[in-house]
Amino acid sequence: MTTTKRTSRSTRARALLCIPALALQLSCTGLLHGPGDDDAAGGDDGAGGGGGGLTPVDCTELGPPMLRRLTAVQLRNSLVAVFQGDQSVPDGDVLVDPVVNGFRVDATEAVIRDLDSQKLMTYAESVADWAVTQKLGQLVTCDQSDPACRRQFVQDFGARVRRQPLPDEAVDAYAALFDQEASFADGARAVIATMLQSPYFVYRREIGEPDPDRPGENRLTPYELASNLSYMLTDRPPDDQLMTAAREGRLSTTDDLAREAERLLATPESAETLSRFVRGWLKTDDLETRAKDDPTNQLTPEVRTAMLGETDALFVDLVRSGGGVKELLTAPYTFLNQTLAAYYQLGGVGGDGFQRVDIPAGTRALGVLGHGSVLTRHALSDSSSPVQRGKLVRERFLCEEMPPPPPNVNPMLGDPNGAVTTRQRYEQHTTDPACFSCHRRMDLIGFAFEHFDGFGRYRDQEGGVAIDSTGKMVDRPEGDVPLDGVASVASYLADSQEVQTCLVRYMSYYSYGLDGCNQQEILDDAAASGSTIKSVVLGIIRAPQFSHRAAR
Repeated sequence: MTTTKRTSRSTRARALLCIPALALQLSCTGLLHGPGDDDAAGGDDGAGGGGGGLTPVDCTELGPPMLRRLTAVQLRNSLVAVFQGDQSVPDGDVLVDPVVNGFRVDATEAVIRDLDSQKLMTYAESVADWAVTQKLGQLVTCDQSDPACRRQFVQDFGARVRRQPLPDEAVDAYAALFDQEASFADGARAVIATMLQSPYFVYRREIGEPDPDRPGENRLTPYELASNLSYMLTDRPPDDQLMTAAREGRLSTTDDLAREAERLLATPESAETLSRFVRGWLKTDDLETRAKDDPTNQLTPEVRTAMLGETDALFVDLVRSGGGVKELLTAPYTFLNQTLAAYYQLGGVGGDGFQRVDIPAGTRALGVLGHGSVLTRHALSDSSSPVQRGKLVRERFLCEEMPPPPPNVNPMLGDPNGAVTTRQRYEQHTTDPACFSCHRRMDLIGFAFEHFDGFGRYRDQEGGVAIDSTGKMVDRPEGDVPLDGVASVASYLADSQEVQTCLVRYMSYYSYGLDGCNQQEILDDAAASGSTIKSVVLGIIRAPQFSHRAAR
């Protein structure tokens, strides 16, 4: 008992020493902006964007050196990697990722403050207890009776935690902490707990060193570049191959980075990260838990999961196969498993795995706008929603920020006499002066989606009335664009340079955690390689913001 209390006290004392240093390091970001997110309360049919667009941060040239806190997913993946792939490492509800612009990656909002440090400390100690009880024999390969073994453990374990070799002074400090304990196990417990709450573990460093070839700029170190690349593409720390490349000086050029990026993009881990991006971009990531009043009980949890899997599979396939935005929007094929094929009333698909399927004519809308994930998520609990679907097009494909509803406006629609269809109810928006200016920009697009109900199912009629899927896209540079059906929306967007530019903006924000960084450079780089989705990823990696920071 005495030893346990001593370990806890020394661990907490060491952790407290980290907090002032962490605060000083965080001050180097110099980046502050207000959080924002729409649909936080489940989404309504008001006009508002409520933060649906991106919050500008001055990053046109280069952002400042900064620390980026790991996301909850990245923290978990990093712990598993530290403990050599052991998935039984204890879970902990430690980090809460602010949702900004539909994503959980904002570089300026995700920090550790107030009670977060206490939660992190407690969690680190519980992981250390588990590690010493369950993993010590695997973590320590040297003779524990040899005094040099303690230092060897600090070096080996510390390199995995910090994602780079420990400097001598850090090894000395941790070795001294180790020596305060009565046994090897207690010393290892103290060191593990302290390392796991260190800012060197919880934060990604994007600080760099002065670049002699570019005065006024810092170039990220090889180990910082390795972490930047790996977390961007896999939400995990660098693997052994990437760490070896950093150690041997093979991450010094953009070609080096592109080579490693191509390798990582082919991994299953990268597919998970690409899926997180597309769910955040299309704002479908809460589909599995979103309230839906389905009297037919066909929208089962399995169907919802399969809907998300369909969109994930198409996006990942396009990245890896060299497809572009045009194909994303107009692909005459999709990826289905038996569950989703049955829901769509399409035959010929068996099993739980997703397989590529050509879409039979007249059955489903082509491309991602015809996916059940998009159509079901951007709808009300019991019906379709022209507002939400039109808003999706404006904000997530064209990067137009829709303003919030005016104060004191009731967003709930009445039930006009004789209204049978959703369209008839929503046409109130285009006749009410308080709603007209904004809703004409959304509803008239959303009407083109009306062949699909609030559960992503195709329909020819609603309430016995034939569906009218005509609409128009107003306030466009070339004038109003007539629409009729989802295919017309997809066709217009597929040929729009604005959509390519908007995708670059969201993908670069997801990668950098900052908005507006090197967008033109990325666009130009991608255009030189055919403007594929993969070329956007590689353009982000080759852009100055990936490897350099403005010196402060």
